[in-house]
Amino acid sequence: MMGSEAHSGGRTPFSWRRFFGYLISVVTVVLLLAVAAGLLLGINPLELRAAQATDDKAQITILWPELAGTGSGEKPKGTWLPRQFQEELLVLAGHAWTDATTRGPRGRLDAVATALEKTGWFVGTPRARRESGSRVIVDGVWRIPAAVVRHGGRDHLISWTGMPMPAQYDIGAANLRAIIAPALGPPRDADARLDFGTAWPGEDIAASLELLAIVIDRPWGVQVAAVDASEYSSKNSLTIVTSHNTRIIWGGRPSKPRQGEVSTNEKLVRLGTLYRDWGRIDAKYNAIDISQPHLTIDVRAGATGK
Repeated sequence: MMGSEAHSGGRTPFSWRRFFGYLISVVTVVLLLAVAAGLLLGINPLELRAAQATDDKAQITILWPELAGTGSGEKPKGTWLPRQFQEELLVLAGHAWTDATTRGPRGRLDAVATALEKTGWFVGTPRARRESGSRVIVDGVWRIPAAVVRHGGRDHLISWTGMPMPAQYDIGAANLRAIIAPALGPPRDADARLDFGTAWPGEDIAASLELLAIVIDRPWGVQVAAVDASEYSSKNSLTIVTSHNTRIIWGGRPSKPRQGEVSTNEKLVRLGTLYRDWGRIDAKYNAIDISQPHLTIDVRAGATGK
């Protein structure tokens, strides 16, 4: 009777089979939740740590500036950048990669690009990209060396846009034309370091580069060794120094000749005629003036006779 009353009261008899069924279901749900949590919380950090370990090492390749007119087929072109500077840039890029404050591939790539931009070798910011594995390629627009500016007992490399570049040489050691006696020194930042992001100050530098740009590709351009800018600030006058160490007064900036001067084109014609007739743009005299309506020879300076 008691058993019958208990059953009729709605109590279900205990079942081990049913209990284990519930237990297995609960355990299965817990395991699935654990796996999901592992996917969300465990694998991502693991992948990140693996990526960081891979990022710590990179094989950096910089695409060097090419020499014009060299290379054929699959043969790579040469570069005008000396090996010394190539090695310095690679070391700098490597340090920027490992010392990057922002981790992860993009942060390191940006650090490399920014570090190389500040060197003064590039126009703007170069692009650093990652290829397969740990290989990193750096490509950019290179500043093109135009001349050296002689200042402070050194020859400073400068680009065609007047931007200073990192290389400095003993006087006469660079195989480049020189700009002599500039009015001002190179640009410097607040810490007195060379400022590679600012053009060399003074119109005399811009005028000298303008003159070099229109003469170097002439048949006689090899005879132009330097531009003396010492009188530009006072007289707006430039002087060509030849490979024979003679002097040719050119006059005003090519894009704006001084009042009373012959045109820039007329000056070029005169130099071409002298080269044709004498084999030398100085007509074998130590000093001539091609800026005036009539060619002037400074007889006081004499002739070279060679």
